[in-house]
Amino acid sequence: MSIFLTRTISKLIFSMSMGMVICKFLASSRMERGLFLQAWGYSAITAFIIRFFPMKVYRKWLGEEHKETPVQSLAENTELPQLISRAIRRCNKYAPWKTACYVQAFTAKIILRHHHLPSTLYFGLRKDRNGQLQAHAWLRCGTIMVTGNHEIENYTVVQFFS
Repeated sequence: MSIFLTRTISKLIFSMSMGMVICKFLASSRMERGLFLQAWGYSAITAFIIRFFPMKVYRKWLGEEHKETPVQSLAENTELPQLISRAIRRCNKYAPWKTACYVQAFTAKIILRHHHLPSTLYFGLRKDRNGQLQAHAWLRCGTIMVTGNHEIENYTVVQFFS
């Protein structure tokens, strides 16, 4: 009886939490819902592409190699990169696939390009305490770090695309 009760309670809690998630989604603005759906779709596509294709296949989608966009404040649409960043974070929270920093940065790059906003995708390396190399990817739009902005000062930039 206790196993049945435990399963019933866990299903009830799960359905309540999903209901809260759906209510939060519906309560958000139309722009936020649209950006979340874009992030969800593009994240799935980019995760698939990165996993199953070599970089030479999709390298042109990353932008122009060794060229940075200006690090200046955007004259207009300064809120949009922040909304895209929030949509990417929300997508990562609920996506059933792996959304590492590379997937996040690539996804944000595609969405920003769709909205005609320039951005730069960075790839960096660092050594951890054990001497092992760690890679990281992050995306900047103007002065705004859209994805991967944790501890980037510890990474050495090895590649970037505008």
